Amino acid sequence: MNRFFKRFKTASGRAAALFMAACFIPAAGGCGLIPREEAEHKLNIVTEDVSSKYTLAMAELQDVELTKTIVCTYSQLNEIKVFFPISGYKVNSVFVSEGDSVKVGDPLAAFDVSRLEDAVADYGEKILEAELEISQNEETIAFYNEKIASSAVNLLDKEEYTIKAHECEEAIIESRNTIEYAQNRIDEYNEIIAQSVLYSEIEGTVYYVKDDLTGWTTSTDVQVMKLLDSGECAFTADDKVAAGYVKKGDHVTVERSTGEKYEATVSSVDAESGKIVFDLDEPDYSISVGTRANIYLTVDSKKQVLAVPRVAVYGSEDSYYVYVLTDDGI
Repeated sequence: MNRFFKRFKTASGRAAALFMAACFIPAAGGCGLIPREEAEHKLNIVTEDVSSKYTLAMAELQDVELTKTIVCTYSQLNEIKVFFPISGYKVNSVFVSEGDSVKVGDPLAAFDVSRLEDAVADYGEKILEAELEISQNEETIAFYNEKIASSAVNLLDKEEYTIKAHECEEAIIESRNTIEYAQNRIDEYNEIIAQSVLYSEIEGTVYYVKDDLTGWTTSTDVQVMKLLDSGECAFTADDKVAAGYVKKGDHVTVERSTGEKYEATVSSVDAESGKIVFDLDEPDYSISVGTRANIYLTVDSKKQVLAVPRVAVYGSEDSYYVYVLTDDGI
């Protein structure tokens, strides 16, 4: 026992106490309190790790800047949203696909107007028939007028000719009404037929085509295509946050991942959609549409403020904070 106690004294604190308790367990086993088969235990002593979990960073007076990186894409600016002008007709032809190049006047899509074309032909025939009836009735009226004016015709016959001439005049009025109605329908249908085909208004690229457009029933409220003008391009970004602190006329530097840099000017800012357009100060026609680049903006700056390295700043969902070591080491 003295030997164990001497060893215990060489230990320190909590670990030594645990060690001494382990040494007395076999003695207790001899009293019958702990079965002999459970009296032998091994104790692993682990040294408590109290090493530092952090490094110190000195706060120094510095000039600091708050920067923002905006990702932008070289895009075609002038875009045309394409809608059918009339609702309720089945689309039967789509002439382009996404990515196709188009020129002014190229057909894009069309809806079925075959029934309208048949109706126009039918009304055309009705007009011809009505015109023929008018001509015949006019000849008949002329004949009746001759009889009425003739002294050789008795009064009873003249009265009959007058009635028949009046009937012909009414028939002419009816025929003219038929012609007017038919012509109105022809004009109406021809106007629809003229609007049944969508044509490109610009030279550019088909950027979007509505899914399952063939067989779809037209609606004036639904966009069916989008065309991009190949003649006007700029770097654009969709960033509502950045749109809050850039303004039209700001000068920026656009930097590609390959190292090329371009000076540009903010030409438009839409705070609602977040779309920002950066026009190059010097056009570069070698840039391909779809090229991505970064714009680094200085949002705010301060002179000679107490600053710490970025790695010393921690962030939570709604704030940023730092840990400060007090004079007490806490």
